[in-house]
Amino acid sequence: MAPRTTEIDEAEARRILSAVSQASGIRAASIMGWDRSSEVALARQVYQFMLIKRGGYNAQQVAKYMGCDHSSIWYAIQRVKFDYETGGERALVLSRAAILLPNIALGQPIPVPPKKPKSKRPVFDENYKPPVGHIDESGAIICAP
Repeated sequence: MAPRTTEIDEAEARRILSAVSQASGIRAASIMGWDRSSEVALARQVYQFMLIKRGGYNAQQVAKYMGCDHSSIWYAIQRVKFDYETGGERALVLSRAAILLPNIALGQPIPVPPKKPKSKRPVFDENYKPPVGHIDESGAIICAP
């Protein structure tokens, strides 16, 4: 598909971003940011893919808009295509976003999903002592009483 303009339409990009944000549960600001965690990178790759496939833009336009190199955009396209063919996680986010996209009105503010609570590490009391034991010849763990 040939690009429609030389610049990305901000309203359309925000609609796509909103759909991906809702589908993935990742905040829009994180998708547009520099966070490299796997969850955010996955959502960002789906967003880049949708800008090209649904928005009709080319990799150079999306790269300029996202502030990255066009090779990152091509990598995102390949990852999303592979996941789509193999039923990976990106395919699930892509499908959800595609379903949500027609229902998001132009100019509507981007909804921000609630942040996921951070898991807390278990706290052991000061009286906790790990079990003492050894590994025998067969590989079994033998705990001493």
